[in-house]
Amino acid sequence: MPGCKYHDCRLDALENPKDDLCILHSEDPAKDPAAFEKALDEHRQKNKYNFQGIVFPGYEPFRHAEFTERVDFSGAKFIKWADFTEAQFAQGADFSNTKFRGGACFNRARFAEWTTFSGSVFGQEGADSVAHDFVGVEFAQEASFKEARFWSTSNFLGARFSEEAIFYACEFHGKADFGSTEFTQGADFRGAQFTKVAQFKQVASFRFARFLGRTIFSSKEKDGRTLQIFSGKELDFRDVSIEPLDGLTFRDADLSKCRFQGTDLRKAEITNATWAEIPGKTRFGIGRRSAVYDEVDSSSWAHIERVYRELKQNFDDRRDYERVGDFHYGEKEMRRKDAKDRGPRFWGLRAMLFLYCWVGGYGERWFRPFMSAVVLLVASTWCYLHWDLLRIKETGPVQDIGIRETGLYSLKVMTLLKPSNFEPASFWGDFVSTLQSLLGPILIGLFALALRQRLKR
Repeated sequence: MPGCKYHDCRLDALENPKDDLCILHSEDPAKDPAAFEKALDEHRQKNKYNFQGIVFPGYEPFRHAEFTERVDFSGAKFIKWADFTEAQFAQGADFSNTKFRGGACFNRARFAEWTTFSGSVFGQEGADSVAHDFVGVEFAQEASFKEARFWSTSNFLGARFSEEAIFYACEFHGKADFGSTEFTQGADFRGAQFTKVAQFKQVASFRFARFLGRTIFSSKEKDGRTLQIFSGKELDFRDVSIEPLDGLTFRDADLSKCRFQGTDLRKAEITNATWAEIPGKTRFGIGRRSAVYDEVDSSSWAHIERVYRELKQNFDDRRDYERVGDFHYGEKEMRRKDAKDRGPRFWGLRAMLFLYCWVGGYGERWFRPFMSAVVLLVASTWCYLHWDLLRIKETGPVQDIGIRETGLYSLKVMTLLKPSNFEPASFWGDFVSTLQSLLGPILIGLFALALRQRLKR
Protein backbone atom coordinates (compact mmCIF):
# COMPACT_ATOMS: atom_id res chain seq x y z
CA MET A 1 0.00 0.00 0.00
CA PRO A 2 1.48 3.40 -0.92
CA GLY A 3 2.57 5.68 1.87
CA CYS A 4 1.08 9.07 2.73
CA LYS A 5 2.61 11.81 0.61
CA TYR A 6 2.36 14.40 3.39
CA HIS A 7 5.87 15.49 4.38
CA ASP A 8 7.49 12.84 6.60
CA CYS A 9 4.31 10.99 7.51
CA ARG A 10 5.00 7.26 7.70
CA LEU A 11 1.38 6.08 7.69
CA ASP A 12 -0.17 4.23 4.79
CA ALA A 13 -2.49 6.04 2.44
CA LEU A 14 -6.17 5.17 2.55
CA GLU A 15 -7.54 2.38 0.40
CA ASN A 16 -8.89 3.69 -2.90
CA PRO A 17 -7.26 7.04 -2.12
CA LYS A 18 -8.23 10.14 -3.99
CA ASP A 19 -5.16 12.10 -2.96
CA ASP A 20 -2.59 9.60 -1.65
CA LEU A 21 -3.05 10.79 1.94
CA CYS A 22 -3.38 8.83 5.16
CA ILE A 23 -6.40 9.00 7.43
CA LEU A 24 -4.81 11.79 9.51
CA HIS A 25 -4.08 14.06 6.55
CA SER A 26 -6.96 13.20 4.25
CA GLU A 27 -9.59 15.91 3.81
CA ASP A 28 -12.31 13.39 3.04
CA PRO A 29 -15.19 14.36 5.40
CA ALA A 30 -16.48 10.77 5.27
CA LYS A 31 -13.32 9.17 6.67
CA ASP A 32 -13.91 6.73 9.51
CA PRO A 33 -13.95 8.61 12.88
CA ALA A 34 -12.94 5.53 14.87
CA ALA A 35 -10.00 4.81 12.61
CA PHE A 36 -8.99 8.45 12.81
CA GLU A 37 -9.08 8.39 16.64
CA LYS A 38 -6.95 5.25 16.70
CA ALA A 39 -4.42 6.69 14.28
CA LEU A 40 -4.33 9.96 16.24
CA ASP A 41 -3.62 8.15 19.52
CA GLU A 42 -0.74 6.30 17.88
CA HIS A 43 0.52 9.57 16.40
CA ARG A 44 0.45 11.28 19.81
CA GLN A 45 2.44 8.45 21.41
CA LYS A 46 5.20 9.00 18.87
CA ASN A 47 4.98 12.76 18.23
CA LYS A 48 3.27 13.98 21.36
CA TYR A 49 1.92 17.50 20.66
CA ASN A 50 2.90 17.78 17.01
CA PHE A 51 -0.40 17.98 15.09
CA GLN A 52 1.08 19.73 12.09
CA GLY A 53 -1.06 19.39 8.97
CA ILE A 54 -3.55 16.97 10.53
CA VAL A 55 -7.14 17.24 9.27
CA PHE A 56 -9.59 16.82 12.12
CA PRO A 57 -12.99 15.63 10.88
CA GLY A 58 -15.09 16.75 13.84
CA TYR A 59 -15.15 17.30 17.58
CA GLU A 60 -11.85 16.42 19.19
CA PRO A 61 -11.19 15.92 22.93
CA PHE A 62 -9.18 19.12 23.44
CA ARG A 63 -11.71 20.63 25.82
CA HIS A 64 -10.00 21.17 29.23
CA ALA A 65 -6.83 19.67 27.73
CA GLU A 66 -3.48 20.38 29.39
CA PHE A 67 -0.58 20.71 26.96
CA THR A 68 2.57 20.58 29.08
CA GLU A 69 4.94 21.05 26.13
CA ARG A 70 5.01 23.15 22.97
CA VAL A 71 1.97 22.49 20.75
CA ASP A 72 2.12 22.63 16.96
CA PHE A 73 -1.16 22.83 15.03
CA SER A 74 0.41 24.70 12.11
CA GLY A 75 -1.25 23.88 8.82
CA ALA A 76 -3.89 21.76 10.55
CA LYS A 77 -7.51 21.80 9.44
CA PHE A 78 -10.64 21.48 11.54
CA ILE A 79 -13.45 20.50 9.19
CA LYS A 80 -16.09 20.87 11.90
CA TRP A 81 -16.21 22.38 15.39
CA ALA A 82 -12.89 22.85 17.21
CA ASP A 83 -13.31 23.02 20.98
CA PHE A 84 -10.38 24.18 23.14
CA THR A 85 -12.49 25.51 26.01
CA GLU A 86 -10.38 26.06 29.16
CA ALA A 87 -7.40 24.34 27.55
CA GLN A 88 -4.00 25.04 29.13
CA PHE A 89 -0.99 25.68 26.88
CA ALA A 90 2.11 25.66 29.09
CA GLN A 91 4.95 26.15 26.59
CA GLY A 92 3.69 27.95 23.52
CA ALA A 93 1.20 27.15 20.80
CA ASP A 94 1.58 27.35 17.04
CA PHE A 95 -1.71 27.66 15.13
CA SER A 96 -0.14 29.36 12.12
CA ASN A 97 -1.96 28.72 8.82
CA THR A 98 -4.52 26.59 10.63
CA LYS A 99 -7.99 26.43 9.09
CA PHE A 100 -11.04 26.39 11.36
CA ARG A 101 -13.82 25.73 8.90
CA GLY A 102 -16.62 24.95 11.32
CA GLY A 103 -16.03 27.37 14.15
CA ALA A 104 -13.51 27.48 16.98
CA CYS A 105 -13.96 27.89 20.72
CA PHE A 106 -11.05 28.90 22.95
CA ASN A 107 -13.18 30.27 25.78
CA ARG A 108 -11.17 30.78 29.01
CA ALA A 109 -8.14 29.00 27.56
CA ARG A 110 -4.76 30.06 28.90
CA PHE A 111 -1.60 30.43 26.84
CA ALA A 112 1.35 30.68 29.23
CA GLU A 113 3.97 31.44 26.55
CA TRP A 114 4.02 32.84 23.02
CA THR A 115 1.11 32.06 20.74
CA THR A 116 0.64 32.49 17.02
CA PHE A 117 -2.43 32.26 14.82
CA SER A 118 -0.64 33.99 11.93
CA GLY A 119 -2.19 33.21 8.57
CA SER A 120 -5.00 31.18 10.11
CA VAL A 121 -8.43 31.13 8.51
CA PHE A 122 -11.58 31.06 10.62
CA GLY A 123 -14.65 29.93 8.70
CA GLN A 124 -15.14 29.88 4.94
CA GLU A 125 -16.11 32.58 2.48
CA GLY A 126 -19.80 32.36 1.66
CA ALA A 127 -20.47 29.64 4.27
CA ASP A 128 -23.11 29.86 6.99
CA SER A 129 -22.18 32.17 9.85
CA VAL A 130 -20.45 30.53 12.79
CA ALA A 131 -18.84 32.17 15.79
CA HIS A 132 -15.16 31.94 16.68
CA ASP A 133 -14.86 32.54 20.40
CA PHE A 134 -11.84 33.73 22.39
CA VAL A 135 -13.99 34.87 25.30
CA GLY A 136 -11.98 35.24 28.51
CA VAL A 137 -8.79 33.86 26.96
CA GLU A 138 -5.53 34.81 28.67
CA PHE A 139 -2.41 35.30 26.57
CA ALA A 140 0.48 35.56 29.03
CA GLN A 141 3.04 36.36 26.31
CA GLU A 142 2.96 37.72 22.77
CA ALA A 143 -0.05 36.66 20.73
CA SER A 144 0.04 37.01 16.98
CA PHE A 145 -2.94 36.91 14.63
CA LYS A 146 -0.92 38.42 11.78
CA GLU A 147 -2.71 38.08 8.41
CA ALA A 148 -5.38 35.84 9.91
CA ARG A 149 -8.82 35.90 8.31
CA PHE A 150 -12.12 35.73 10.17
CA TRP A 151 -14.93 35.05 7.73
CA SER A 152 -17.65 35.25 10.36
CA THR A 153 -18.20 36.50 13.91
CA SER A 154 -15.12 36.70 16.12
CA ASN A 155 -15.52 37.27 19.85
CA PHE A 156 -12.63 38.41 22.04
CA LEU A 157 -14.86 39.54 24.90
CA GLY A 158 -12.89 39.85 28.12
CA ALA A 159 -9.70 38.43 26.61
CA ARG A 160 -6.46 39.53 28.25
CA PHE A 161 -3.25 40.11 26.33
CA SER A 162 -0.42 40.46 28.86
CA GLU A 163 2.11 41.30 26.16
CA GLU A 164 1.77 42.67 22.65
CA ALA A 165 -1.24 41.56 20.62
CA ILE A 166 -0.52 41.52 16.89
CA PHE A 167 -3.44 41.77 14.47
CA TYR A 168 -1.29 43.15 11.63
CA ALA A 169 -3.08 42.88 8.23
CA CYS A 170 -5.82 40.80 9.86
CA GLU A 171 -9.13 40.56 7.98
CA PHE A 172 -12.45 40.57 9.83
CA HIS A 173 -15.27 39.81 7.41
CA GLY A 174 -17.87 39.43 10.15
CA LYS A 175 -18.71 41.04 13.45
CA ALA A 176 -15.60 41.56 15.56
CA ASP A 177 -16.19 42.07 19.27
CA PHE A 178 -13.27 43.13 21.49
CA GLY A 179 -15.47 44.36 24.33
CA SER A 180 -13.75 44.45 27.76
CA THR A 181 -10.53 43.15 26.19
CA GLU A 182 -7.37 44.17 28.03
CA PHE A 183 -4.28 45.01 25.98
CA THR A 184 -1.57 45.30 28.65
CA GLN A 185 1.44 45.90 26.38
CA GLY A 186 -0.33 47.33 23.34
CA ALA A 187 -1.86 46.02 20.17
CA ASP A 188 -0.96 46.36 16.51
CA PHE A 189 -3.89 46.57 14.07
CA ARG A 190 -1.90 48.10 11.20
CA GLY A 191 -3.39 47.17 7.86
CA ALA A 192 -6.30 45.33 9.49
CA GLN A 193 -9.55 45.29 7.53
CA PHE A 194 -13.10 45.17 8.87
CA THR A 195 -15.08 44.36 5.75
CA LYS A 196 -18.80 44.09 5.12
CA VAL A 197 -20.62 40.79 4.74
CA ALA A 198 -23.97 40.84 2.95
CA GLN A 199 -27.07 40.57 5.14
CA PHE A 200 -25.09 41.19 8.33
CA LYS A 201 -24.80 44.44 10.27
CA GLN A 202 -21.10 44.81 10.92
CA VAL A 203 -19.89 46.24 14.22
CA ALA A 204 -16.30 46.13 15.45
CA SER A 205 -16.65 46.56 19.20
CA PHE A 206 -13.83 47.52 21.57
CA ARG A 207 -16.17 48.77 24.31
CA PHE A 208 -14.65 48.61 27.81
CA ALA A 209 -11.36 47.40 26.29
CA ARG A 210 -8.13 48.42 28.03
CA PHE A 211 -5.14 49.52 25.95
CA LEU A 212 -2.22 49.58 28.37
CA GLY A 213 0.53 50.03 25.79
CA ARG A 214 1.17 51.16 22.23
CA THR A 215 -1.87 50.36 20.06
CA ILE A 216 -1.96 51.20 16.35
CA PHE A 217 -4.86 51.14 13.89
CA SER A 218 -3.58 52.11 10.45
CA SER A 219 -4.33 51.72 6.77
CA LYS A 220 -3.19 49.21 4.20
CA GLU A 221 -1.45 49.81 0.89
CA LYS A 222 -2.81 47.97 -2.14
CA ASP A 223 -1.89 48.58 -5.79
CA GLY A 224 -0.36 51.91 -4.82
CA ARG A 225 -3.55 53.05 -3.08
CA THR A 226 -4.18 53.62 0.60
CA LEU A 227 -7.11 51.57 1.89
CA GLN A 228 -8.53 53.14 5.02
CA ILE A 229 -8.87 50.85 7.99
CA PHE A 230 -12.50 50.43 9.15
CA SER A 231 -13.71 51.82 5.80
CA GLY A 232 -17.48 52.27 6.03
CA LYS A 233 -17.76 50.07 9.12
CA GLU A 234 -19.48 50.73 12.41
CA LEU A 235 -17.11 50.90 15.40
CA ASP A 236 -17.62 51.00 19.14
CA PHE A 237 -14.75 52.55 21.12
CA ARG A 238 -16.92 53.70 24.02
CA ASP A 239 -15.58 53.55 27.59
CA VAL A 240 -12.12 52.41 26.47
CA SER A 241 -9.24 52.84 28.93
CA ILE A 242 -5.98 54.13 27.44
CA GLU A 243 -2.76 54.07 29.47
CA PRO A 244 -0.71 56.05 28.70
CA LEU A 245 -3.09 58.48 27.04
CA ASP A 246 -0.82 58.87 24.00
CA GLY A 247 -0.66 55.11 23.43
CA LEU A 248 -3.57 54.92 20.95
CA THR A 249 -3.04 55.72 17.25
CA PHE A 250 -5.44 56.00 14.31
CA ARG A 251 -3.76 56.60 10.94
CA ASP A 252 -5.74 56.86 7.69
CA ALA A 253 -8.79 55.48 9.50
CA ASP A 254 -12.46 55.83 8.61
CA LEU A 255 -14.09 56.98 11.86
CA SER A 256 -17.33 58.16 10.27
CA LYS A 257 -19.31 55.50 12.16
CA CYS A 258 -17.23 55.33 15.32
CA ARG A 259 -18.54 56.00 18.84
CA PHE A 260 -16.09 57.44 21.37
CA GLN A 261 -18.35 58.36 24.28
CA GLY A 262 -16.57 57.85 27.61
CA THR A 263 -13.11 57.46 26.04
CA ASP A 264 -10.36 60.00 26.76
CA LEU A 265 -8.93 61.11 23.41
CA ARG A 266 -6.90 64.11 24.58
CA LYS A 267 -3.55 62.56 23.60
CA ALA A 268 -4.49 59.91 21.03
CA GLU A 269 -2.81 60.30 17.64
CA ILE A 270 -5.48 60.72 14.97
CA THR A 271 -3.99 61.41 11.54
CA ASN A 272 -5.86 61.81 8.24
CA ALA A 273 -9.08 60.37 9.64
CA THR A 274 -12.49 60.49 7.99
CA TRP A 275 -15.23 61.77 10.33
CA ALA A 276 -19.00 61.78 10.19
CA GLU A 277 -20.50 64.82 8.48
CA ILE A 278 -23.63 66.63 9.60
CA PRO A 279 -25.14 70.07 8.76
CA GLY A 280 -23.05 72.78 10.35
CA LYS A 281 -19.87 74.72 9.83
CA THR A 282 -18.59 75.74 6.41
CA ARG A 283 -17.10 78.86 4.97
CA PHE A 284 -20.45 80.40 4.13
CA GLY A 285 -22.33 79.10 7.16
CA ILE A 286 -24.14 76.34 5.29
CA GLY A 287 -23.30 72.77 4.36
CA ARG A 288 -21.67 70.18 6.59
CA ARG A 289 -19.05 69.86 9.32
CA SER A 290 -16.91 67.06 10.75
CA ALA A 291 -18.49 65.35 13.74
CA VAL A 292 -18.30 62.21 15.85
CA TYR A 293 -20.82 59.46 15.17
CA ASP A 294 -22.08 59.69 18.77
CA GLU A 295 -23.80 62.98 17.86
CA VAL A 296 -25.57 61.33 14.93
CA ASP A 297 -26.59 58.22 16.82
CA SER A 298 -27.06 59.33 20.45
CA SER A 299 -28.66 61.98 22.64
CA SER A 300 -26.30 61.97 25.64
CA TRP A 301 -25.35 65.55 24.88
CA ALA A 302 -23.29 66.19 28.02
CA HIS A 303 -21.12 63.12 27.41
CA ILE A 304 -20.69 63.93 23.73
CA GLU A 305 -19.76 67.50 24.68
CA ARG A 306 -16.86 66.02 26.64
CA VAL A 307 -15.76 63.99 23.60
CA TYR A 308 -15.71 67.16 21.48
CA ARG A 309 -13.86 69.11 24.17
CA GLU A 310 -11.13 66.46 24.41
CA LEU A 311 -10.84 66.17 20.62
CA LYS A 312 -10.59 69.96 20.40
CA GLN A 313 -7.74 69.93 22.91
CA ASN A 314 -6.07 67.08 21.03
CA PHE A 315 -6.09 68.80 17.63
CA ASP A 316 -5.22 72.17 19.12
CA ASP A 317 -2.05 70.63 20.59
CA ARG A 318 -1.26 69.27 17.10
CA ARG A 319 -2.02 72.63 15.41
CA ASP A 320 -4.77 71.12 13.26
CA TYR A 321 -7.01 74.18 13.49
CA GLU A 322 -9.48 73.01 10.84
CA ARG A 323 -10.56 70.13 13.07
CA VAL A 324 -10.34 72.38 16.16
CA GLY A 325 -13.00 74.62 14.64
CA ASP A 326 -15.28 71.69 13.83
CA PHE A 327 -15.02 70.18 17.30
CA HIS A 328 -15.40 73.55 19.02
CA TYR A 329 -18.62 74.03 17.08
CA GLY A 330 -19.75 70.52 18.07
CA GLU A 331 -18.94 71.20 21.73
CA LYS A 332 -21.14 74.31 21.78
CA GLU A 333 -23.93 72.54 19.93
CA MET A 334 -23.96 69.77 22.52
CA ARG A 335 -24.13 72.34 25.32
CA ARG A 336 -27.06 74.08 23.62
CA LYS A 337 -28.95 70.81 23.09
CA ASP A 338 -28.28 69.73 26.67
CA ALA A 339 -29.66 73.06 27.96
CA LYS A 340 -32.76 72.52 25.82
CA ASP A 341 -33.34 69.03 27.25
CA ARG A 342 -32.92 70.24 30.83
CA GLY A 343 -36.05 72.35 30.59
CA PRO A 344 -37.12 75.93 31.43
CA ARG A 345 -34.55 76.42 34.20
CA PHE A 346 -31.83 76.74 31.57
CA TRP A 347 -33.72 79.02 29.17
CA GLY A 348 -31.15 81.81 29.64
CA LEU A 349 -28.18 79.64 28.67
CA ARG A 350 -30.17 78.16 25.82
CA ALA A 351 -31.12 81.60 24.47
CA MET A 352 -27.56 82.88 24.73
CA LEU A 353 -26.14 79.85 22.90
CA PHE A 354 -28.88 80.07 20.29
CA LEU A 355 -27.96 83.69 19.50
CA TYR A 356 -24.26 82.86 19.60
CA CYS A 357 -24.90 80.09 17.06
CA TRP A 358 -27.05 81.93 14.57
CA VAL A 359 -25.42 85.33 14.80
CA GLY A 360 -21.78 84.40 15.40
CA GLY A 361 -21.48 80.74 14.45
CA TYR A 362 -19.80 80.05 17.82
CA GLY A 363 -16.87 82.18 16.68
CA GLU A 364 -16.14 79.79 13.80
CA ARG A 365 -18.21 81.23 10.92
CA TRP A 366 -17.14 84.58 9.53
CA PHE A 367 -20.05 84.86 7.11
CA ARG A 368 -22.78 84.93 9.76
CA PRO A 369 -21.52 87.92 11.80
CA PHE A 370 -20.61 89.68 8.56
CA MET A 371 -24.15 89.33 7.21
CA SER A 372 -25.61 90.23 10.61
CA ALA A 373 -23.55 93.45 10.61
CA VAL A 374 -24.71 94.25 7.06
CA VAL A 375 -28.34 93.68 8.07
CA LEU A 376 -27.89 95.94 11.12
CA LEU A 377 -26.32 98.66 8.94
CA VAL A 378 -29.04 98.53 6.28
CA ALA A 379 -31.91 98.34 8.79
CA SER A 380 -30.59 101.26 10.84
CA THR A 381 -30.04 103.39 7.74
CA TRP A 382 -33.59 102.66 6.59
CA CYS A 383 -34.98 103.64 10.01
CA TYR A 384 -33.06 106.96 9.99
CA LEU A 385 -34.38 107.82 6.52
CA HIS A 386 -37.93 106.49 6.77
CA TRP A 387 -38.76 108.12 10.09
CA ASP A 388 -36.54 111.22 9.80
CA LEU A 389 -34.56 110.34 12.88
CA LEU A 390 -31.54 112.54 12.04
CA ARG A 391 -30.94 116.25 11.92
CA ILE A 392 -28.05 118.51 10.94
CA LYS A 393 -25.92 119.84 13.75
CA GLU A 394 -26.28 123.61 14.20
CA THR A 395 -22.52 124.09 13.90
CA GLY A 396 -22.19 121.99 10.82
CA PRO A 397 -22.48 123.05 7.18
CA VAL A 398 -25.90 123.17 5.54
CA GLN A 399 -26.51 120.05 3.43
CA ASP A 400 -29.19 117.54 2.52
CA ILE A 401 -29.54 114.30 4.44
CA GLY A 402 -29.57 111.69 1.67
CA ILE A 403 -29.02 107.95 1.64
CA ARG A 404 -25.25 108.28 1.27
CA GLU A 405 -24.95 110.68 4.19
CA THR A 406 -27.26 108.54 6.34
CA GLY A 407 -25.40 105.35 5.46
CA LEU A 408 -22.07 106.93 6.36
CA TYR A 409 -23.49 108.17 9.68
CA SER A 410 -24.84 104.70 10.41
CA LEU A 411 -21.46 103.10 9.62
CA LYS A 412 -19.61 105.53 11.92
CA VAL A 413 -22.01 104.78 14.77
CA MET A 414 -21.46 101.02 14.34
CA THR A 415 -17.68 101.42 14.38
CA LEU A 416 -17.72 103.86 17.33
CA LEU A 417 -16.47 106.74 15.17
CA LYS A 418 -17.89 110.15 16.09
CA PRO A 419 -20.26 111.46 13.35
CA SER A 420 -19.39 115.10 12.49
CA ASN A 421 -22.42 116.63 10.75
CA PHE A 422 -25.54 114.79 12.05
CA GLU A 423 -27.15 113.83 15.31
CA PRO A 424 -30.31 112.03 16.41
CA ALA A 425 -33.40 114.21 16.04
CA SER A 426 -35.60 112.40 18.57
CA PHE A 427 -35.75 109.75 21.27
CA TRP A 428 -36.12 107.00 18.69
CA GLY A 429 -33.19 108.31 16.72
CA ASP A 430 -31.13 108.21 19.89
CA PHE A 431 -32.42 104.67 20.60
CA VAL A 432 -31.43 103.33 17.16
CA SER A 433 -28.03 105.02 17.42
CA THR A 434 -27.39 103.54 20.87
CA LEU A 435 -28.47 100.08 19.74
CA GLN A 436 -26.09 100.31 16.79
CA SER A 437 -23.19 101.38 18.96
CA LEU A 438 -23.80 98.36 21.22
CA LEU A 439 -24.39 95.64 18.61
CA GLY A 440 -22.01 96.89 15.92
CA PRO A 441 -18.73 96.30 17.81
CA ILE A 442 -19.95 92.88 18.99
CA LEU A 443 -20.69 91.73 15.43
CA ILE A 444 -17.45 93.19 14.13
CA GLY A 445 -15.58 91.42 16.94
CA LEU A 446 -17.24 88.08 16.11
CA PHE A 447 -16.39 88.60 12.45
CA ALA A 448 -12.74 89.37 13.31
CA LEU A 449 -12.55 86.32 15.60
CA ALA A 450 -13.94 83.95 12.96
CA LEU A 451 -11.71 85.49 10.28
CA ARG A 452 -8.68 85.04 12.51
CA GLN A 453 -9.62 81.38 13.02
CA ARG A 454 -9.96 80.97 9.25
CA LEU A 455 -6.59 82.58 8.49
CA LYS A 456 -4.89 80.60 11.24
CA ARG A 457 -5.76 77.44 9.39
